[in-house]
Order: sequence, then C-alpha cells, then structure tokens
Amino acid sequence: MLAQSSTDISPGPTSPASKSRLTAVLDEIDALFRDGLRCKLCDLYTLVYDTATQRGKTAYEYSAALYEEYGRRMHETQTRFAEAFEELLSEGVPEQAQCWLERMVAMLEGQARFAYIFVHGFEYLDRFFVKGDPTRHVPSKPTLREKAYICYQDTKLGVLARQTKSAFTDAVCAMAERQGGAASWRLVRAFANAWQRLFGTLLGPERKEECDVQSVLERHRHVSIARLAIGMPTGSAGKSMRTPEIVRLISEYIDSADDLHAAYGMKKKKI
Repeated sequence: MLAQSSTDISPGPTSPASKSRLTAVLDEIDALFRDGLRCKLCDLYTLVYDTATQRGKTAYEYSAALYEEYGRRMHETQTRFAEAFEELLSEGVPEQAQCWLERMVAMLEGQARFAYIFVHGFEYLDRFFVKGDPTRHVPSKPTLREKAYICYQDTKLGVLARQTKSAFTDAVCAMAERQGGAASWRLVRAFANAWQRLFGTLLGPERKEECDVQSVLERHRHVSIARLAIGMPTGSAGKSMRTPEIVRLISEYIDSADDLHAAYGMKKKKI
C-alpha cells in the first residue's frame, strides 16, 4: 500500500530545519483532525508513511514524535467518544424510542469511520517502530491497539460503552415487543455492524468482550420470535401451541453464532 520511495526531507534530527519540518507535519495532521478526519485514509497514511521513512536517525526521531502524537490523540478521541455516549444516555430513553435509537446508530457509525481512518492512518508505525531495535538497545513499545486499550482503561469509555449497549438492547427489544421484530431488525443490524467496526478498529477484534454483540442479537431474536408466536392458531389436536415451544423450535434452526450473525445480514469484515 502506497509503496513510495523514502526521501530525505531533513538534514538531521536535531537541526532547526528538522524540527521545523516535523512541526509542519504535525500541523497537517492537526488540520485533518480538526476537520473530523473527513479525508481519505490514504491522505493520513501517506503523511505518516512519508514522515516515518526518512533516511538515517531522522526516521526514528520522526516516528517517535508520530507515536507520541497518536497516543495523545487516541486519549482525546476516546474521551470525546465517552462524552458523546454520556450525553445520549443522560437524555434517557423516550417512550417513542425509534428516533433516539437511530441517533445512537448514526453516532456509532460516525465514530466507527473516524476510528478507522485514525488507526489505519497511523498503522505504518506498527510495522517497524514499535518493534524496537535490540541491536541498538531500543526497547519495543505497545502496538497502536495496545496503546489504545491503555487509553480505554484510563478513560470512562469502557463503562459508558457497556451502559450504552445495555440501553440500546433494552430499548430496541421493547420496540420489538410492541411492533414486532421486523420493524427493529434494521436498527439492530446497523448497531451491531457499527459497534463491531468501532471497537474492533480501536482495540482489535481479539478483544472479544468489548466487540461482542452476540447478547444483543440473541435477546432481540428471542423477543421477536416470542412476539411473532403470540396469537398463532391452534394445533391439530385443538390445543393452543405454547410460545416457549415455538421459540425453542425456531431457535433450533439458528444454533450458532455464525447462523445468528447471518440471520441479521452480518458478514465477517476485515477490521
């Protein structure tokens, strides 16, 4: 990706010209962030790549500055995401929750796109810089996602994310109980996709607890089937079929996580 030749844009890591050039690069990054990272991924990636692939010691000095910038902005980003969750939760779930749920999904989709550009834009640092250099006694450093997880533990994002997922699940299942599962299926699917993309990008898909949406899908499916079963016709023996039996029979056809994800139109994505 973006295989460009390295260019020496600095006479030395400690020279005034080197510091000036680095400042210019950080200013460009700042401009992209102030614009909400509405740029293409290649815009940020190319900027980081070209800066981190200088000749000689300059490459290490610039990469170290970019790594520090990534950590600072990751902490700011997760703090801002947490504040957005907190603001939405503070409103409470209205009786007619559909608009509130749609706002939550739109918020997550925007955050997921921002996180995707952010993390992948800096990912060149994971290829060499974070591994260190034992021959020069340079220690390894946390990967970008490990560094992001440290921020995740330091901010309120983890706690608020769990509260947000719980609030969404309660509200969308209440909606399914009133209107049936079909009306809320699209919302659940969009929420699950955005949630997995957001936290899978920030923290890595191996953080299964943070990325998990299985409980949301299972509960919505159960409520939807139960709602569908209410008022079904009697059986051949003239006895009413019981809702728990119907739920069990239908659920047997969706008996794995992959089946459940497929039932909501979700496909495995590379994060």
